[in-house]
Amino acid sequence: ALSSRAASVEVEHVIVQSIGPEESVAVRATYYGEGEGVALMGTALVHEEVAEAGVRALLHAVNRKLVGS
Repeated sequence: ALSSRAASVEVEHVIVQSIGPEESVAVRATYYGEGEGVALMGTALVHEEVAEAGVRALLHAVNRKLVGS
């Protein structure tokens, strides 16, 4: 995972927004690996807790980077 790649992730911005009757969370983060920063973006719907949706949004963003690399 991240530790075996000598990488880190820094959360830059988190936004909670209503879309119709539902709330969603968008997370903008930066992935640092191999000396460069790559912008990441993830989103998730709020089902119960906003914090849980924030974690899922961050995992969505990081997972897309790790699967795509």
